[in-house]
Amino acid sequence: MKLDFNLSGSPSVRADDFYLEYAGQDWSFIAGNNNAVSPMEDRDSSLNIPFNERSFLISAAGFAKRPGIAFITNGGNWSLGGSLVSNDALDTADTAANGTEAYWVEGRFTWAPIFSQTPDGMTLLHLGFNARYRDMGDGAGNTFLNPLSYSAGGLSNKQSLNAAVGGFENDTYLGVEAAFQWNAFGAEAEYGRLASSDLAGNAAQLGDADATGYYVDLFWSPTGESRKYTASDGSFGAVTPLRTLGSDGGIGHIMLSARYEALDQSDTNFGANRNELTAYTLGATWVPIAHVKFQLNYSSTDVDYTVNNAAHVDNTINAATLRTQFDW
Repeated sequence: MKLDFNLSGSPSVRADDFYLEYAGQDWSFIAGNNNAVSPMEDRDSSLNIPFNERSFLISAAGFAKRPGIAFITNGGNWSLGGSLVSNDALDTADTAANGTEAYWVEGRFTWAPIFSQTPDGMTLLHLGFNARYRDMGDGAGNTFLNPLSYSAGGLSNKQSLNAAVGGFENDTYLGVEAAFQWNAFGAEAEYGRLASSDLAGNAAQLGDADATGYYVDLFWSPTGESRKYTASDGSFGAVTPLRTLGSDGGIGHIMLSARYEALDQSDTNFGANRNELTAYTLGATWVPIAHVKFQLNYSSTDVDYTVNNAAHVDNTINAATLRTQFDW
């Protein structure tokens, strides 16, 4: 179980990881709030991703932990999973008018044709495929309550410079992923496509529409560490320093990283606020000892969106963010 403590505004406590797992020798059954079956970047804990924020692709597509059930099986270098979850968060209030709940069905397959670990580090080639069908459900009298919408916002999200697009009854996501590691050098990338079905009676959208996005990450550890990889679910974990701060002259783990990403929501059927986002991010991570991390990012986001089906508006968001993290 993992809890989120919100100390701003009205303080609250929310369940994050909150599930039961029955684990066999090469399979697991999970029930509760989880993201056991999800694209690579969402599957990795936010504690362990190379940057302070997830990509536009993952955030706009709405991947996150949700209450439901999941089944995963695996071999020595592959995994296969499926899940059925609610599209409502764990703390969504139920009302008499909710009708049919929103849900999604998802599957993911990963394979590491190259995976070896030595005292010098790790050599890895990871490949994966992910598919999801999501439906927003019906409300009272077969009316819509919360149509699906997409919005990534600029990195740091301090200003709303591009409006959300939405008004969809259901969507299908197809994504591919790849990761490479050679000792201290690594890279990863994902590409995804959202095919959305317009919701009858909602004038926000003009018809069915498609959105696409991708990101490419490069990283290098001058102190020599590799990222930790778990083949049983195709995910990456925390990096443990080879020499912690103060041990034999060690300074801990250092990683330098760079990312380029894009999200294209310019399909004319998205209507008045259709948009395109591109961004690059530079990062530096320092882990002086296990379970302590400092992560500095500089990002520049370019936003181009259409206002009321007329003029294009260009905006740029430049941001520097520092993350200080203690986990246990």
